[in-house]
Amino acid sequence: MFKKSLILILMSILFSIFCTTQCHTSQYQVEKETHSILPPTTKILQTADYGKYPKNYQEVIKNYMYKVAIDPNSLMYRDWKIFKDWAWDDKNKKYVFGYSVCVYINGKNRFGGYTG
Repeated sequence: MFKKSLILILMSILFSIFCTTQCHTSQYQVEKETHSILPPTTKILQTADYGKYPKNYQEVIKNYMYKVAIDPNSLMYRDWKIFKDWAWDDKNKKYVFGYSVCVYINGKNRFGGYTG
């Protein structure tokens, strides 16, 4: 549970850091029965502006985790994956494009044991 929450938090942080300010404002599609937003079309994805590739994304995540972890010196990182991603900006009713990162992080809890 901790890992999943942590990954989602990190993805949100990186997405907000590296997301472009010029978001794609193309038409979006709404599923009629559930009223949920459908993923962007292939055409929108091909023309989307994801912004500059974040070369220092590992450093950004490690600096953030160092500030919030209980025992920052015990943190271990593995399986870094960065990929282009999108999200829905409900307030402005448009897709937002940027980069997401998935990484496994293990660190000691308040009892001194590793959580993962």
